[in-house]
Amino acid sequence: MDALRQNAEGPLTFLCATIGSGVRLCADRNLDTRFNGDDCAPLDPAAFAVAPEVPDLTCDRSHGTTLAWSDQAALPGPGIVYDIPSGDLSDLSNRGLAAAATCLAGGLGGATFTDTRPDPAVDRGWFSLVRGRNGCGAAIFGGDGSTDTLACVP
Repeated sequence: MDALRQNAEGPLTFLCATIGSGVRLCADRNLDTRFNGDDCAPLDPAAFAVAPEVPDLTCDRSHGTTLAWSDQAALPGPGIVYDIPSGDLSDLSNRGLAAAATCLAGGLGGATFTDTRPDPAVDRGWFSLVRGRNGCGAAIFGGDGSTDTLACVP
């Protein structure tokens, strides 16, 4: 300390932190194992990257209608939730994706959803998409991007 004072050409300023908190304060504020510069939400420990596009959507009709997909939490952080827009297939072909899609479910914490709607009429059908989102933003639904602004809030 004395050597610093003797060689200083002006006032000295010290930035101090309690023992063991230096990495947290300077490099990883939320302790999510991602450095602040690589973390799109450095104050949110549940998110560190924008959610990726959700792959592997399946539909199981053995007990009602259950939609399932690959859980994406390891890629953007554990704070991911899922939105499901859906609609009638005839509206899809007549009006396009953005006009035909409405929010079926939003803010889901898991990678499955049971659709309780009644079966569509004969010669009709439902379509569904899944998107993940977190504190860093929302993934795309895929396709032409026309539904990417669809708000699905629980």
